[in-house]
Amino acid sequence: MPTQKLKVLYRELKDYTSYLATVVKDSEKEIFDIMEGRKELIANCPSRASGAEIVYRQVKKRSDEVQSLVEQVNQAIFREGQP
Repeated sequence: MPTQKLKVLYRELKDYTSYLATVVKDSEKEIFDIMEGRKELIANCPSRASGAEIVYRQVKKRSDEVQSLVEQVNQAIFREGQP
């Protein structure tokens, strides 16, 4: 069945986007606590922006994974849609 790979990729995309939403939600409080001075910075962290960016890297990493899957789904659509 030619659409099987597409189905698998689309299922993965749904899972990854759900996980990305969780990471965004979970990191929000920590990022704002750091930026607003309610949370101590980790040792050797030069600024609040740096501390928040460390937490935000997880959001960026998950977003990059979603973007990669978006591209894979797009490629699979065109590959599997060819005669």
